[in-house]
Amino acid sequence: MSPRRVQISQITYGAAVVAVFAWAAWLRIRAPFEPMADSDAWGYLSPAVSKLTGGAFTHAGRNFVYPGFLCLLLRGAGNFRAIAAVQHFLGLGAGALMLATWLRVRELISKPALPLSVHRYLGLLPVAIYLWAADTVRLELQIRPEGICG
Repeated sequence: MSPRRVQISQITYGAAVVAVFAWAAWLRIRAPFEPMADSDAWGYLSPAVSKLTGGAFTHAGRNFVYPGFLCLLLRGAGNFRAIAAVQHFLGLGAGALMLATWLRVRELISKPALPLSVHRYLGLLPVAIYLWAADTVRLELQIRPEGICG
């Protein structure tokens, strides 16, 4: 393969990756930034709100990681919309991690059956399905630990 052909192949793949992530970002920007709360959300918000209003950071029956994440986020941003914004950003990061994993898994196969270019483009399919899914975007809007990286 000529260097020019390889360069064009890399440019088209890069453009495809940018297009997948740009559309995913657009879907998240269009979504409302008010986080959705359900009946279980207070168990995650309560420790953060308690700490921010001068009380103790008390988490009963739950792991401290997500309530701690909420506490740091609300202390830094001072706005509940930051929860949705950061969780959307982390969702895009999950898609990037999925793509990076797909690209690295080829190295574990001793004699890959597919050419590298086909393997790379096939990897964009599950990433696009994950990032473009309406359920993923809605999950990132919830005040739940599942909202962090799906």
